Amino acid sequence: MAQTFVVGNNGYMTTSKKITPEILIDRRQAAARIGVHIRSIDYYLRVRKLTKYRDGRNRVWIDPEELDALITPVAVVESADR
Repeated sequence: MAQTFVVGNNGYMTTSKKITPEILIDRRQAAARIGVHIRSIDYYLRVRKLTKYRDGRNRVWIDPEELDALITPVAVVESADR
């Protein structure tokens, strides 16, 4: 059975959708997954680059697919000068 999470940024409920809690990760796991500090995750949530999901205990959860989409691979080209 799917649990209902409140979806929204800056504390306002915009919509609610049913999502299974097994696919969501917390802020600490999200930071470790992409190799940044937890404060960077908080910033991404604050500027709405990531959607925050809250459960009834006011904990913040993040969709890992959305987190992976945030990271853009950068091509590295070796210089002939080296």
